[in-house]
Amino acid sequence: MSETLELDEGEYRLPYLVENQDQYTIKGMGQGRTRLIIDGPWGIQLQGKVGSLEVQDLTIDMGGKGTGIGCNSGAEVGRFRATRVEVLNGDTGISANADLAGSFRDVKIRDCFVHDMNGAESGSGYGIHAAQAMLLEISGNRLERCGRHSIYQAKSPKGQPGQVSILNNKIFAHRGQIGDVGAIRCAIVVSRSNGVIVEGNQVEGGFGGALEISEDNWPCSTVLVRGNQFTGRKETVPYIWIGKQEVPQGTPVENITLDGNYFDTLHNGTAMNPDILLANGLNIVIKNGTHRHRGEDGLVQRAITLGHSGYAKLPAHLDRVYAHGNTFLFDGPQFAANTRDYSIDGPLRFESAQKLIEGGRIYMEA
Repeated sequence: MSETLELDEGEYRLPYLVENQDQYTIKGMGQGRTRLIIDGPWGIQLQGKVGSLEVQDLTIDMGGKGTGIGCNSGAEVGRFRATRVEVLNGDTGISANADLAGSFRDVKIRDCFVHDMNGAESGSGYGIHAAQAMLLEISGNRLERCGRHSIYQAKSPKGQPGQVSILNNKIFAHRGQIGDVGAIRCAIVVSRSNGVIVEGNQVEGGFGGALEISEDNWPCSTVLVRGNQFTGRKETVPYIWIGKQEVPQGTPVENITLDGNYFDTLHNGTAMNPDILLANGLNIVIKNGTHRHRGEDGLVQRAITLGHSGYAKLPAHLDRVYAHGNTFLFDGPQFAANTRDYSIDGPLRFESAQKLIEGGRIYMEA
């Protein structure tokens, strides 16, 4: 049975529970015109078995706490669409969560505006969140000032490709309300996931990094990062961090390709970390990128660092790393002594690096 709830222009101060529905649509008159004013914990909550839910053309103001659209683990959702929805002033904007139980399939979150998500600790500060969702597309969204992660692809079913696409999103002022604390809390996170495409996204400004690809005792494999733009970072954290933030134990990050991405870093007297830091991982390809470093301040400037002496101890922790076709643009004299196209820190030896890297200068860290 199909049912549509059409909300006229105006303010509505009740949350909506969608429970055990075959096909249900909630449709407003447009962002800013149809407004749900919510006093937590849910704006629109899914529960039980939901064959299909579509939410479109409205604003959800969470009043400082709670989740705009989502559910606790356990709901069984066959089809979900969020289109042209604005969510603001909550803990999480839109969540497709089947982490501990339930299922989310055929999920598309498109052309939404999610901003001012509060909190920096785990469980809060998420713009768009997904865990064990299948056939997932997050595309064309705008996200601003999310305190922990703007887009968090938390997990795919173990041993299965999640078929996840993160496409053409624009992210601004990530963690802008938190500021510079030196923590890696990237705008986009692909964690414990298989079969993910991150393409055509723009991350501008912000703190905590732009993209993390990592595992946490759960496989993370087959991720393509292509044609994205990373500009204007406000602190020393790398734009892209690949690998676990400790020595890996049996579930490496592997089969990762970075292709044709653009990086722009302004140096203003602060020793910046590289654009890309590959801490640990297997079968990693970094190609056709452009690394623009502006400003000549006399400090060391790095574009790509392969290895991390604290997180890669053995050759098996960092193996089959290939790099070619990358372009490095530094201000100041060509081949200045303080600029590093590739720096090696960890178990990868210079002789191996020479065989695996084509183009660019290789520098061995002390």
